[in-house]
Amino acid sequence: MGGLGAGRSTFSFHVPAGETPGVFDRQTGEEGFSRRLVEAHEAIEAHWSPDGKRFIFSSDGAQKLVLVNALGGGSVVLDSVSSGGLFGVSWSPDGEWISCIRPFGVKENLVKMRTAPGAAPEVLANAKVQARRIPATLWSPAGDWIAYPAPDRIDLISPDGKSGRNLTARKFQAYSFSRDGRQLYGILHNATGPGAQWQLYSVGVNGGDERLLAPVDLPPSADLVVGTNLHPDGKRFLVSIAKFPYRIMMLEGFDPPREGTWLDRVLRQS
Repeated sequence: MGGLGAGRSTFSFHVPAGETPGVFDRQTGEEGFSRRLVEAHEAIEAHWSPDGKRFIFSSDGAQKLVLVNALGGGSVVLDSVSSGGLFGVSWSPDGEWISCIRPFGVKENLVKMRTAPGAAPEVLANAKVQARRIPATLWSPAGDWIAYPAPDRIDLISPDGKSGRNLTARKFQAYSFSRDGRQLYGILHNATGPGAQWQLYSVGVNGGDERLLAPVDLPPSADLVVGTNLHPDGKRFLVSIAKFPYRIMMLEGFDPPREGTWLDRVLRQS
């Protein structure tokens, strides 16, 4: 699992031959891995802090949230759950908070917590993880809103939890704020309507105006879109997709169904 970091650095969850698996820091455009950041048998949703000095990821089936000092100061478990998972991690612009989707019993909530050991999660709103989607929370670059998945829509809430509203009814699989925080860009899976199967929209954060920007040319086998990351020039995205092969199979060499009464069918099964 990878993500953009400060400068030209990327994450890689990797298992080198004969070595313990872990999260590695690799310079983009160069061969090999520069250094191991932390030993880990699983790393989900690794994200650099805004200053590039720390990063956070989920482990153990997304049931633990681990904070790591990238300069060599060790790691600490910020939060853990016994069931469900901690998903959709996002840093606040000042690096003092993170948000995520956290289960509480049978409910799923948007929470925020300090990036410090012993910090307790603060519930901001009810959330809803849509089937076959990877949930995402996202702080605005301006720090005034957090976007998160609500039932059948994308909602906004202020970081203090006092103000919230619906942003769009479109069920974006992945979304990202513009650099100034005035627009939200979202990728929609158009399964039934006219037009391309994958579509890129923009939604005005203040006015709610929506525009179809362009079709997104993804492989036919693409099933999930996970996480968008807007390039600093504001013109390009990084996006991860999951591809699953689908096949039609022909089965041979088995007995076809036989007609008969219900008693005949029972006797054949006995």
